[in-house]
Amino acid sequence: MNKMINLMKKSRSFKALIFVLPLIGCGAGGTTGESATGHATVHYAYVANYSDDSISQYAIGTNGALTPLTSPSVKTGKGPVSVSLEPSGKYAYVVNGKDATISQFVVGTTGALTSSTNPPVSTGSSPSALTLDPSGKYGYVANSDDGTVSQFTIDATGALKPMTPPVVAAQRGARSVVVAPSGKYAYVSNFYGGTIMQYAIGATGALSLLPGATVTVNRSAGFMTIDPLGRYMYLSNPYEYTVSQYVVGTEGGLTPMETPTVATGDPGAIAVDPTGKYAYVSNYNAVTISQYSLSGGGALTPQSTPAVATAYRPSFVAVDVSGKFVYATGQFDNNIFQYAIGTDGTLSPLPTRSVSAGAGPIYIATH
Repeated sequence: MNKMINLMKKSRSFKALIFVLPLIGCGAGGTTGESATGHATVHYAYVANYSDDSISQYAIGTNGALTPLTSPSVKTGKGPVSVSLEPSGKYAYVVNGKDATISQFVVGTTGALTSSTNPPVSTGSSPSALTLDPSGKYGYVANSDDGTVSQFTIDATGALKPMTPPVVAAQRGARSVVVAPSGKYAYVSNFYGGTIMQYAIGATGALSLLPGATVTVNRSAGFMTIDPLGRYMYLSNPYEYTVSQYVVGTEGGLTPMETPTVATGDPGAIAVDPTGKYAYVSNYNAVTISQYSLSGGGALTPQSTPAVATAYRPSFVAVDVSGKFVYATGQFDNNIFQYAIGTDGTLSPLPTRSVSAGAGPIYIATH
């Protein structure tokens, strides 16, 4: 994982990996809402702290503010780089970059994580986030040093089990995996090759390359996300200070939009809100979050205020499922910055601008 950290520094961005979390079956975000019985439903946030081998855990208030749980953190493997939740919210998975494993957790009724009886599973070298398909039955991890994607099934107990074959080829520098909301297609960005590889997801969850499988980007292919309806794909280009934008075809293929890129800072993570109207990009050295609206054709248009200040070296940005709040992780100030999303999609800091995390927070997941 140290190689990945160095790569991210050289690329002037840090890690978002997902899909994003989000939007593809692992809980893109969370806020307090109403359950079917009319009672308030509390949602939770989890932060991967790379430097102290822990996950910080919080309740999300009705105002979007994060409050540490009674047990504010849990230990993980070495160098956690991400945390993902399966769709029901019963299980969580932490990818550990230094020891190339995935730790498995059970989510309690209070939102607290406890280690599962299912043991850690191995990945390739320099793994990124575990991306889940919308059914919660399959998971995929990009392995940067190996240039591969590890693929897993998930059984009824939440246990990860390697598929046959356990890995498929990508390219060296494989950085992130996203899965289309349909569950039919997956995409892998390859930093060194400046490409996106396109895969079909088979009946068993295994990946196979699509015809015309490789899309050439620029010098660097960073992190990706897909809009909630699976119509548009966005990719950060750290060396170009841009975001590439694509239309997703009915057979899963990517086609550049008429305006193929838009300007940003030095981009890392990209998040699209649940309505598909707004997008946000963390800019690592610029210490900002760029904010955009999406046109009818999916093209990103900068807001009248194109960027807002954020945490020092923001490594990740996420939108909660209500589409009301945004969170950004500050890798070097050990804080999570909190924002409200206005009616026009622009961000404003919450009254409590930030909350403390562990050491080296680089990823946040909410459910």
